[in-house]
Amino acid sequence: MSIHATGYFENSTVGTNFTYTYDSSYKVIYSPKTGSSQFKANFTQNYSNPPQTGLIWIQPDGTITAVYESGTNATGSTASDEAGLLTLPFPNIYYYGVDLQGYLGEPGVHELGQANVNLGPTSLSVTNYGISSPTAFCNGSGTIANSDFHLQVGTVPGTTLPLVTVWSQTGTFTPLSGKSALYSSFTEMVTSVTKA
Repeated sequence: MSIHATGYFENSTVGTNFTYTYDSSYKVIYSPKTGSSQFKANFTQNYSNPPQTGLIWIQPDGTITAVYESGTNATGSTASDEAGLLTLPFPNIYYYGVDLQGYLGEPGVHELGQANVNLGPTSLSVTNYGISSPTAFCNGSGTIANSDFHLQVGTVPGTTLPLVTVWSQTGTFTPLSGKSALYSSFTEMVTSVTKA
């Protein structure tokens, strides 16, 4: 799987901003499906400087057992910390698929239609969700005002896990605590996926 992401964040009160563009990918080398007791995957990301590549061994329950990066093997909590940097964008793709109903319940979000997309060698049917006009609501810790919101969701053929292929959002978060408002605009998209 390969992901491309771009974004811009600004805290207007303190005058700070942050812009990013990155690509990340991973490839499963072996898995329980191929007879192994765990997964072994090669992760590559270019959002840190310098870009990083590493091998991660993962138990079927999600426990990280080891990470090999820059000639060094890590295990235990050190492996989990190192794996966090290599895998940073991928939990979002999983999390937003699993928690999709929460996002579809936000004010103004509705289905925009269906389409077929090609993500590298894989074709899948997706459903597009978004807003047609700006929305604002309180999530319990502050007000979220969206001027744009788009989710594209599909299921890779032969699997049952919802995959968020595009997540794009532009808006402002204003905390109830009266702290600085945060403006953000970002897009995360899956550019390629191959079913193992």
